[in-house]
Amino acid sequence: MKETVVWCLLALSLPLPVCAQSSNRSPMVDGDCAEYSELLAEEEKLPFGVRLYFFQNREYVWLCYSLPNGSRGIMDLYIEAPGLPEPLNLHSSAQLGEWNPSDSSGVPREPTSPLWWQVQGWWATTSRFNGYRGPASDRRARLLPSPAREAQFRKERFGRGEWRLRLEISGVATPSGKFETLVFPSGTDGRKLFRFHAS
Repeated sequence: MKETVVWCLLALSLPLPVCAQSSNRSPMVDGDCAEYSELLAEEEKLPFGVRLYFFQNREYVWLCYSLPNGSRGIMDLYIEAPGLPEPLNLHSSAQLGEWNPSDSSGVPREPTSPLWWQVQGWWATTSRFNGYRGPASDRRARLLPSPAREAQFRKERFGRGEWRLRLEISGVATPSGKFETLVFPSGTDGRKLFRFHAS
């Protein structure tokens, strides 16, 4: 993350330093949305207290969403963008993947599929691995809940202009103790998309 640079001009004739501030900050993709408010990012309020943020600079777009305690927050982002020849589904769970949502042959079918990690021009935080659980004969990965999920997209690949997005967040913990799936924009038909302008 680039820090804000502050220059101070000390003048003997002035009672306090005169400071000129120049901000060249951008988010760090670390699964923490706290900095987005300071950056005056675009914000959307979703159910269950989830907050969704968008921020961009000349080269990149960032997306971050906060999650209730105990959430998994798996991301599936449907995107249509000027730089893409066809729509894509960008997926972040314990692994990253991307595929054409209308072509099931590109969807990884098992955890060891070589189709995982074949991503270009974007990156996202994944589930946090924390060792194994269970007996040696049936060891399973232990994944910690996610306080937030974050992604970064390179405009060189996705293009500038209107991006049309539909975000599905699964594994959102609710006060009742159940896990829900949030869709933004809301609606179950899958045709309602969010228009984001990448300048």
